[in-house]
Amino acid sequence: MNTPSTERLKPSLKDWNTRDILVTAAIAVALTIVSTGANYLMAPLHALGPAAAWAITGVWVIPGVLTAYVVRRPGAAFVSQLLAGIMQAPFSPFGWMTVIRALVTGVPSEAVFLATRYQNYRLPLLLVVAGVANVVHLAVGYVPHGYLNLPPGVQIATWVITCISGVVAGGLAKGLADAIAKTGVLASFAIGQEGEEI
Repeated sequence: MNTPSTERLKPSLKDWNTRDILVTAAIAVALTIVSTGANYLMAPLHALGPAAAWAITGVWVIPGVLTAYVVRRPGAAFVSQLLAGIMQAPFSPFGWMTVIRALVTGVPSEAVFLATRYQNYRLPLLLVVAGVANVVHLAVGYVPHGYLNLPPGVQIATWVITCISGVVAGGLAKGLADAIAKTGVLASFAIGQEGEEI
């Protein structure tokens, strides 16, 4: 039976406040600059092979992971990814395809957090979230990019490197958030109040 105290512990979309919205937007804006740079690196790296190109794609899943880790609200990962995708569109060589990419990475990111009922923000889960999001991103574009016609070894390398890129991005997201938290600017969030790594 749920008591009033346990009910308050359940994350809800109604828990969002102005502070959460502003921080989510700020993270998305800041990381849009980095993500836009990665957009322009994609084409020259693709000339070296898909594995080389997908080695940098983890950058695109950082906004969702970082925001979810800081804000810890339902929808944080998805909203941050979507905002970053929308803001990149006018400046990216991919145009509005960045919004599609944001949806493709935002939905699986949010799904993993949802599976934990928004109760787990430990490093292993953040690595899983980022890895899954990046692999789903590759899976959605696999056939359109013609990767099925590549030699098996190249395909395997592309999958492995894409997963690794995502996992590394998850670690970077946590590291960046923890570094920001140490400055005290996130003192009103759970991450800023934790005395030890979660």
